[in-house]
Amino acid sequence: MLYEIQIVLSFIEFRFSLLAINYTFVRNQIVMISYTHYNHEFLLLFTIPLYAQNLKKDLTYITPYLVLEKENVIQSLTNDQTKSYWSIGLLFLLVIIALSFGIYQYLIKKRQSSQFEKIMDKSSNNEIQTVEINKQETKTTKPGIEGIGINEELVEQILEKLTHFELTKGYLGSNITVQSLSYTFETNSKYISKVVNSYKEKTFVQYINDLRIEHALESLEKDPKLQKYTIRALAIEFGFNNAESFSTAFYKKSGIKPVNFIKQLEKTTNS
Repeated sequence: MLYEIQIVLSFIEFRFSLLAINYTFVRNQIVMISYTHYNHEFLLLFTIPLYAQNLKKDLTYITPYLVLEKENVIQSLTNDQTKSYWSIGLLFLLVIIALSFGIYQYLIKKRQSSQFEKIMDKSSNNEIQTVEINKQETKTTKPGIEGIGINEELVEQILEKLTHFELTKGYLGSNITVQSLSYTFETNSKYISKVVNSYKEKTFVQYINDLRIEHALESLEKDPKLQKYTIRALAIEFGFNNAESFSTAFYKKSGIKPVNFIKQLEKTTNS
């Protein structure tokens, strides 16, 4: 619009100039000056209000956009500030998580080290229960025979067979059950369970697993070659059918996982 008006004004100015030139040829200097003067006055009188009017229209048109742009800038700054708060909060949360994880790992390692030292102390002081100690305990700490409802002579026979079973490491067999052991002992499986529950103060499964883990702890400490075995290979070596059952029994008995126990042994060996 403004461009079109400028074209019109230029055309008008051009016409006035032509008139001025025309009068120059007829040597009418007064008229030429007059036309030139009127030309400039007309342009001034016509152009200034026109520019002012167009400027007003432009301002009327532009102002809402300026206000909108201002609001957009304010909103953008607000969003940036909100994002900054979220970023700081997220960073703070990540730091807390990292610190918590670090403290947790430290406590786990400290606990594992403590459990390892306890196991090694028991081993060095011969406090890990051996077959001989178990045998002595069975002779001196018998519960009342009437309490389990089995003949005293039969109880003695079962205890002797259990002692022989422990000495020969029969518990390392992977298919040992109370039924299979009752067949070997030539007695009732219920009698074996009652004797183990009363004299060993354990279930039959726990009794077998504890014997295996005690043997595993002793063997791993004495034989560095076993420390190179996989957990699955160790499980088979000590009578378990799979790595999971071995790891569970190992942790329950010793308070430390087999892989961590082996790492502690390796550190002790290398130090």
